Amino acid sequence: MDYPKSVPGVGLVDGKFVDEDPIGGRAGSLIPAAWGNSITDEMLTVLRAANIDPDEASTEQLLAAIRIVASKGSTRPPGDDSEYWATTEFVAAAIRSMMPDRVGEIAFEMRILPRVGWLRVNGAVLKRDAYPELWAYAQASGALVSERDWSNGWFGCFSSGDEATTFRIPDLRGDFLRIWDDGRGVDRGRRLGAWQDSTNRWHEHTGTASEAGDHIHTGWTDVRGHHWHDLYDPGHKHRNGFGSVGVFGTSPGEGYGPHNGRRNEVDSDVSYSGISLGAAGDHDHIVGIGAAGRHGHLISIAGEGASEARPRNIAVAAYIRAYRIDVKRGK
Repeated sequence: MDYPKSVPGVGLVDGKFVDEDPIGGRAGSLIPAAWGNSITDEMLTVLRAANIDPDEASTEQLLAAIRIVASKGSTRPPGDDSEYWATTEFVAAAIRSMMPDRVGEIAFEMRILPRVGWLRVNGAVLKRDAYPELWAYAQASGALVSERDWSNGWFGCFSSGDEATTFRIPDLRGDFLRIWDDGRGVDRGRRLGAWQDSTNRWHEHTGTASEAGDHIHTGWTDVRGHHWHDLYDPGHKHRNGFGSVGVFGTSPGEGYGPHNGRRNEVDSDVSYSGISLGAAGDHDHIVGIGAAGRHGHLISIAGEGASEARPRNIAVAAYIRAYRIDVKRGK
């Protein structure tokens, strides 16, 4: 669009229209009908695009129309790299296409409340029609069990709820996580989402038995049968003594006085009894101890620890992505 410079006889002065000047003898510019109509139609087209009714007295309609048309823009197809202005619709679509589908993803965060689009992994019962994407994820997860099974130790799974309108999400609160064995053989027989109680690895403890107190056991030796032992006697003799009596001799110097106190002794021959006790030789006697009867002793093992087995740990919150955020609607 430009002035009608190529049209002869229009009377442009310095490329623009001028009014007639009778005093100065200058004729006014002429506006060709074709040019004037085309200019007017072009401006009216802009007004119609902006849904503005033409008003001859207004001098701001064209600008207003341009602003409206410019604000609407044009949504380009995906992959377009032109210099067109991007509309909010185009931007929202681009963001959605670049956002991964994270519904069902579990994240751990140091925050009390979940972000928008996330829920606590607390075993809550949800409406299927309120969380259709999460319900679809649960059905395709391979970790969906009945409500009865969920209550019997399958807390890491989704449940099918009432089998009609609800479903349940996993409950990870207060438990440690263990990577699914998936056939490795370290944690045999476990299915995805199965709960497992605490335990300790096999080990031994030293122990002490309770004191039984003073007590006795009866005993006896075995019978060796009739037997004898030799007795050896080294022999002995007896000694007898008697005193002298007074004898008056018949000749001078013979005899003793009546109280001379002399004692005479007489020994007998050695006498043997003929008895000897021979050694029985080396031998044993079996000693038997009476049985105390069937009984046991109390073994005391000192206890220690708490109500569960656990390593050092830090508490962290778990959240599950429940739905995708609609960028266009902001929800």
